Amino acid sequence: MRPRAATLEAGMESYTESEERKARLRREMRNSLLARGSEEIARLSARACASVIASAAWRSAPAILSYLAIAGELDPFGIGQAALATGRVLALPLVSGAGLRFHVVASLSLPWGRSRFGTREPPPGLPELEAGRGLLLVPGLAFDRSGNRLGRGGGYYDRFLAQAGGGITRIGLCFSTQVVDRLPRTPGDEPVDFVVTEDGVIAPALNVGEIDGTFEGRQPR
Repeated sequence: MRPRAATLEAGMESYTESEERKARLRREMRNSLLARGSEEIARLSARACASVIASAAWRSAPAILSYLAIAGELDPFGIGQAALATGRVLALPLVSGAGLRFHVVASLSLPWGRSRFGTREPPPGLPELEAGRGLLLVPGLAFDRSGNRLGRGGGYYDRFLAQAGGGITRIGLCFSTQVVDRLPRTPGDEPVDFVVTEDGVIAPALNVGEIDGTFEGRQPR
């Protein structure tokens, strides 16, 4: 089984207390992200994208599962451009019921659809990505140094990650100000393998460590 980045510690914090802390942190992080200017977002995003593209995990990935950034988020646009330029499969998420499906795109200049949350998503009619090896870029409001993630509360990525195959390397993308020492974790929360910010790579100890500024992906199960 895939090692978990952290486990709940009995007696340390109740489920209700953890959820309350998550709600407070979500509010703080949303406000912080919305305060960033577009030029700063573009500059820091480019640095984070460059770290991903320089990694061993990128070199061995035939498919990149990316996302379309919303206001304030680190934008993986540069990674998507590089994927298409190097002949990799690029896929983007579409909300489907209570889950996510990734659909293959051949351009980042499509007439995007809108999910029921108002976020951009691939237009209808595009092929769904087949299961296999790849690099999954995971957005989030916060991450910690053990790879735990705080999402926006819908559980969409947690459910997708719970059923993702072992050939998928999970990379959390965020700004360095979104990295905290320790996140509350409750049942159903899924960690990532690595966290990448504009300052470089954070490799949790349960995965492979940083090597000369790059990082190695997990071996497929």
